[in-house]
Amino acid sequence: MEGDDTTNNEVDGTVHGDVHQIRDVHGSVVFGPRSTPPPTPRQLPAPPRPFLGRQAHLTALTAAADAAHVVVLTHPAPGIGKTALAVHWAHTAAERYPDGQLYVDLRGSDQHGITRQAADVAHDVLIAFGADPHPGADARLAQYRTLLAEKRVLLVLDDARDADQVRPLLPPGSRSLVVVTSRHDLVTLGAPSVRPTELDPVDSADLLTALAVSDPPAARALVHLCAGLPAALIAAAGAGPAERIAAELWASPEIGREPDPAARAQRVVAWARSRGGRTWAEPLAAAAWLADRRLLIGAGVALCAAVLAVSTEFIAASGLLGVLYFLLRFGALGVGLALLHRPGPAGALGAGLSAGSAVALLVDALVSINFSGQVLVWLELLAALVFATLLWVHVQPVRTRPRGLRLVPPARRPLAFAALGAVSAWFILLFVAIDLDEYTSATPVGWGGALGMLLPVVTVGGLCALAALTEIPDEVHRVRIGAAVVAYLAPELVLLTGTFALGDRFAYVGGGLWTREHPAPAYSAVLAAILAVVLLSALTLLRLRQPGRR
Repeated sequence: MEGDDTTNNEVDGTVHGDVHQIRDVHGSVVFGPRSTPPPTPRQLPAPPRPFLGRQAHLTALTAAADAAHVVVLTHPAPGIGKTALAVHWAHTAAERYPDGQLYVDLRGSDQHGITRQAADVAHDVLIAFGADPHPGADARLAQYRTLLAEKRVLLVLDDARDADQVRPLLPPGSRSLVVVTSRHDLVTLGAPSVRPTELDPVDSADLLTALAVSDPPAARALVHLCAGLPAALIAAAGAGPAERIAAELWASPEIGREPDPAARAQRVVAWARSRGGRTWAEPLAAAAWLADRRLLIGAGVALCAAVLAVSTEFIAASGLLGVLYFLLRFGALGVGLALLHRPGPAGALGAGLSAGSAVALLVDALVSINFSGQVLVWLELLAALVFATLLWVHVQPVRTRPRGLRLVPPARRPLAFAALGAVSAWFILLFVAIDLDEYTSATPVGWGGALGMLLPVVTVGGLCALAALTEIPDEVHRVRIGAAVVAYLAPELVLLTGTFALGDRFAYVGGGLWTREHPAPAYSAVLAAILAVVLLSALTLLRLRQPGRR
């Protein structure tokens, strides 16, 4: 049968059986299952908003991309805007690379060495294109290069450590483009480079206007303090009302008096990261009489005096051991208050030491009201509550929720089971201690004091569980958690171990509870508490020192 010019009477493929053409077929005849086309990855992050003052760099980046297949955005300073520039430009050029746009964070500047390996990146790219990655690292990289050889893709490799990390990921063909950002020059790649610079004062002011900073004097102050660093401008604008933030930065000796503009801008970024964004406690913190550092120190001194006044019997029974215990408690509190308002890890250390000490002194007050209804004991509790409230107001400007927190199942970290077991043992031992001393009285005050003993399990034990079950990439939060754990558990451990040196006249069983009437039965509980505290402290500090290892 003859067809017209639009028909095709050819059959392609293997057919088992007869083929009958009943009518003319316009198009194709396909035998077998219909295949699904491979996906086209679109992995670029959302373009940065706002994005101002980079026209010259965008033009240079376009020219470099037209002349080469690899372009490097480089500048040694973090926060200069390399990633923002690369992502913004990639969105504008995405249509030129129809086979896909890929984005990979190589984490080359990670402080703990958790950089991405080339084989792992190849695995993710193959998955993005719907391919089945080879289990071997070398074979997987070969599979990756084969896949990209004939494609026209845009690959953004962000935060590269060095050229050796980038080189295995370069596609072999000439149809694709790789944009690399790095704090290093990567000259051995032989690729053209674009070097972003700080924003000039006009662009800095425009950026602050786009970020809703409407007060001209505050905007001028922030422009000067941030020295054209986009990350510093964005961080300062997002930390709270511009007038108050500019005043705080000027008042900070580490920032307002720093003569080097680049160093000053980096300190603004560190300050903003440690301080965090606005919190619902800012109305309290904004009250000058509450945010006054002298008031916090005065409340701490009053609390220490009240604790000593209530603890005369305790010191008489424990002797030098009790004196050493309170020296450690008050010393940790004093160091914490001295460091509390410093930026970065030093301030985090101060916040942790202050918080851990505050928990211990509050527990002591709650336990004391169970034994005595004297006015002095209630004053101690009042002093502890006032100090804890003021400390909370001063710590609130610091970001309280760790960024990038990631849950890690205990099955992938066996030591997490030991840490959780130590927390559970600590909880059980406090109940044993209550029973040993017939501690609880059938009154609301008695039960309140007994529950106060469990406060450290909820707070300090909760921090230990957090360290055991998660990855905390933020160094500031690891320092804060570790300091709080040490500030509470170290004096506890001294008093627990010292119990055995005092014979039968004193036994400390933890959580502010001690006995001198019948200490011998408590010794087994004391020994178990020592083992739980040592294990808990060691495992927690180990995890916080190795945040990226499993």
